Amino acid sequence: MDLRKQRAAIAVGIGAGFLYGIFARLAFLNTRFAIPFSLMTYGFIFVVPLAVGYLTVAPLESPGWPTRIFLPWLTSGLLLATAGLVGWEGSICLVMATPAVLVSSSVGGTLAGALAENARTRNAGAVAVLLLPFALGPVEDRLGAPRAEREVRTQIKIDAPREAVWDEIVEVPLIRPDEFRPRMVHRIGLPHPLAATLQGSGVGATREATFARGVRFVETIDEWQEGTSLGFTIQVEAESAYAFDEHVTIGGEYFDVLDGRYRIEVLETGGAVLHLASRYRLSTRFNVYAALWADHIMRSIQESILEVIKLRAELAARS
Repeated sequence: MDLRKQRAAIAVGIGAGFLYGIFARLAFLNTRFAIPFSLMTYGFIFVVPLAVGYLTVAPLESPGWPTRIFLPWLTSGLLLATAGLVGWEGSICLVMATPAVLVSSSVGGTLAGALAENARTRNAGAVAVLLLPFALGPVEDRLGAPRAEREVRTQIKIDAPREAVWDEIVEVPLIRPDEFRPRMVHRIGLPHPLAATLQGSGVGATREATFARGVRFVETIDEWQEGTSLGFTIQVEAESAYAFDEHVTIGGEYFDVLDGRYRIEVLETGGAVLHLASRYRLSTRFNVYAALWADHIMRSIQESILEVIKLRAELAARS
């Protein structure tokens, strides 16, 4: 294939993949269809990008391995950028979806390259991958989504006595910008912690934890051992449930935070280790993949909170 024909084939492939991706997104977005097509399915997250990659590479004759693997990334990148620009997806969802989309599109491109020598087989493969996401949708909907409860544990060493640490976890006055180190998850749109206020004392008391963008959690104390441990169940206020991302609704169909536990471990050498554990519920059809991101997000939130507590407790101890 000469250079002009090769460029034309690349343009055709990228255009075909892009248009199919837009069509699939609109189809899965349209809830008026009698057959349910959910965005949070293997069919949409993994198989649609596979079809996009296949269409991108299929017009090329004898594509090399770099083309099979990386050319679909161009089409996928255009689709992800479009989804962000038109407001279909928030930055959090786009970042979480990108690895799955790129890998799946490369698989599709590799499959198209493997069938490139036989036009009939290549065309049959195109029909199959184009229809597969829409065939999987009703099947996945009938199977339902599994429920998984996961726990994330973090800890930090604090050069301060138990009492100073306890004072900083029971209530958290407003966190100043100079006390907080933003992490990657905050830079892509995740609200950062602001404060936690306590009403009452002991088991049955409530804490209100506030985050940026108006996110508020009501925490009901169910474990209170003075100077040792503090545990609470967590419920998000309804009006702030969507403040993270439309598809990462707290307390919604796919994700919820359940409870949190602080425990102070006193060290014989002085100081303490503050442990923070939280449980959350995950209900997607691809929990194995989603849990990688959810664990990372929860761990980042906890570590940022622990760092503020450490800073304040150590400052109080020195004072």
